[in-house]
Amino acid sequence: MIDVPGGALVGRSKRWTFPAPALIGFVVAGVASVLSVVLRHGVPLTSGGALVDDYLYVRIAGYLAHGQWLGPFDQYTLLKGPAYPAFIAAMYRSGVPLKIGEQLTDLLAAAALAASVWVVTRRGALALVAYIVLALDPANFATYASRATRDGWYSSLSMLLVATVFLASYAALTHVRLPFMVGVSVLAGGSGAAFWLCREEPLWIGPSILVIVAGLPLLTLARWWFARPRIQLERSRAFRTGGRLALVLGIIGVIVIAAIVQVARENERHYGVATTNDLAYGAFARTYADWRRVDGGLSTPADPITRSQREAVYTVSPAARLLQPYLDPSGPCPHIRPTAPCDEPIWRGIRDAAAYTGAFHTESDVQGFFGELDAQIQAGCVSGQLRCTRRLPAQLQSLQLFSVGPFLTDLRHWAGTILTSTGFYDQPTKLGWILVDPTKRAAYMQVVRGLPASVSTAKDQLNQYTANNWPYRFLSLFYRLLIPCLFVAALIGAITPIVRFRWPQAALSVLSFALGVGALSRLVFVGLLDTTEFSPTHIDVRYLLAAHALFFAFGVLGTAQLADALWTSIRARRTDQPAEGAAVDDAREAG
Repeated sequence: MIDVPGGALVGRSKRWTFPAPALIGFVVAGVASVLSVVLRHGVPLTSGGALVDDYLYVRIAGYLAHGQWLGPFDQYTLLKGPAYPAFIAAMYRSGVPLKIGEQLTDLLAAAALAASVWVVTRRGALALVAYIVLALDPANFATYASRATRDGWYSSLSMLLVATVFLASYAALTHVRLPFMVGVSVLAGGSGAAFWLCREEPLWIGPSILVIVAGLPLLTLARWWFARPRIQLERSRAFRTGGRLALVLGIIGVIVIAAIVQVARENERHYGVATTNDLAYGAFARTYADWRRVDGGLSTPADPITRSQREAVYTVSPAARLLQPYLDPSGPCPHIRPTAPCDEPIWRGIRDAAAYTGAFHTESDVQGFFGELDAQIQAGCVSGQLRCTRRLPAQLQSLQLFSVGPFLTDLRHWAGTILTSTGFYDQPTKLGWILVDPTKRAAYMQVVRGLPASVSTAKDQLNQYTANNWPYRFLSLFYRLLIPCLFVAALIGAITPIVRFRWPQAALSVLSFALGVGALSRLVFVGLLDTTEFSPTHIDVRYLLAAHALFFAFGVLGTAQLADALWTSIRARRTDQPAEGAAVDDAREAG
């Protein structure tokens, strides 16, 4: 077979090879990697920002590290996905400090994105610069990087997943050797499984993946269509290409599903129900959604289940009346524990109240209790004893509060926050309460490597960091100015190869758009969460760390495309050759 324009479907298999100056590039990349790890190591571990989350991850990680699965069952055991606690445990067992492990994950994502630049443009310098800029992202050295919380690691997983799905799909469509294609597919599947099991809302990444798995095949067809002269497609070649893409997607899907099934089976074996999370899935999620649709006062994200709604359900549900003494005791505000703040999320209050009634002995008890409570609410709605809004799927019920005005206002606020990097680069200034509390600190010491030996040592480290944090402040200022410029350049760089079709540059546009779509979908999700769901999130940018990371990656890759286009144009003028067209690109690709 011969390699011709349009040869993604017609032609011989090609092998990706590294350019001659690769050794120098690897040395420079290695230096940048070491520098990023050193900078990450210099950020003190402060921890303790969230009253429940941070300690929960460490507690569960301790059980995992010592072979006890997720530990004794209570209302918190299946509250969060197990991926981040498993990562903490893995770092502990391997002897790697937690924060270094997180940085290595981010460097792996940066390497996958840089590799995407290289395999498409074959410009090692562009790939190297992209890697360095991504590796030194100051978001990895900021406040959330100093906590044992999942959101920073989750943002790295988001980039890694999108980049590896692109690499695997591109390898399938361009007939790269099978070992590389399978290896990248396995990495994509592993990152996808970790991503799915890390947080409770994995579907927001779906549009990014769809852009890749649909966009790349469409582009290969466009490459054949725009080729002159157009070569007749060989049916056998087309079937092999489709089969390779199906193999890639199959490997990724099998690994993700296998991981989810395995976690669900372990939970069933230990706690009685095959679920990965009992906050977002199962009877509690349905009960919470149905309680919210009961008419009773103005339900808002800040007060998602009003007292009037609670009292209405008490009249029809014996199970809800068991919760009443804990949800609505006499006092200035409803809460469970005397020390709980008045603004404690009501969903947590319901779960704590159920725990006080004995509903959290096993996961089977949980599903049974909330299933009964939900059935009583539903019966009240059907009989007319309760006035209820339309029943929607549990994950969508909060959309009954959707209002365009607040949503758009929220989107503008968050979009400006991301564009200006407001809050993403703030340096830690104080120790968290967990490191000061002796009991919580002891739990940390059992599983988190790199933790200071004493509170006084931790304070000394923080003081030393505060007095010598000028490299972090410099990086923060530089990247705040850089990111808006990258965004403008990226728009031009990503759109140009599509409008004036050029292969393979257009393939990299697919990845750039996938990253941009991912940032937008995460932004939209948080906007919906802010205006309709549990409780307001506008006080905390950690929900948008993944959006910021994807947006930043979009800026870097799109700018790399623009630089490649400019370099190609300059070189073409010097050699009096056309700068556009598939023939020129194929010649460079073949070379």
